Amino acid sequence: KQAEESTRELTTQVQEQANILNAILTASVDHIYIFNRQGCYQYVSRDGATVLGLKPQDIIGKTLPELDLPADLIEKVENQRKAVIKTGQPIKDECKHITADGLHYYEYILSPLRNIDQTIEGVITVSRDITEHKRAEKSLRESEARFRRLFESNLIGVAFWNVDGFVIDANDAFLQIAGYTRDEFAILGRINWRELTPIEYKDLDDRAILEVQTTGVSKIYEKEYIHRNGKRV
Repeated sequence: KQAEESTRELTTQVQEQANILNAILTASVDHIYIFNRQGCYQYVSRDGATVLGLKPQDIIGKTLPELDLPADLIEKVENQRKAVIKTGQPIKDECKHITADGLHYYEYILSPLRNIDQTIEGVITVSRDITEHKRAEKSLRESEARFRRLFESNLIGVAFWNVDGFVIDANDAFLQIAGYTRDEFAILGRINWRELTPIEYKDLDDRAILEVQTTGVSKIYEKEYIHRNGKRV
């Protein structure tokens, strides 16, 4: 009787721990999938199933090839799952998948799932939607490309400098304003823009630097430079 009571208590504790784990997995913003050694789904988080256009109960017990998913995605993930089972090493990768609201990008990692003896019993896959991150990266690349075209067009003078006063890069239009050639700039390595600035503009420059440090951008203002020949431009 005492043994039966201990068994019931142990069963209750195991169930409570399972409920806690399930609550944690359900609350996670990540998509979680657990495969056994045979490649069958043992667990699928609710959001993980939704991404595939299914419910967890539609997936559990099936293998990845049994799902209605793109063949190239199935082959890729299946090969990675088998590699994790074989080597015991996690694999991190990215993929794209068309869902009900369009194309999404995902970052995922497959890790070995070990038992108490450290034997690999399956694979746990954790996936995260990185679509917004990808869009931000694309926007940044496009913005950089537009700026690079402006920089190289030499329609206006553009220079990169640090707060110590040194120009670390500049287009030909800016070098022409300062009175330097591209070859001279390459030899000098850097030009001190503070030395090119008339003293009466120091306060404006300092204010602009403070604005950049505080807000990330300064207000537009006008100033003069001292050309290499001593004339103001």
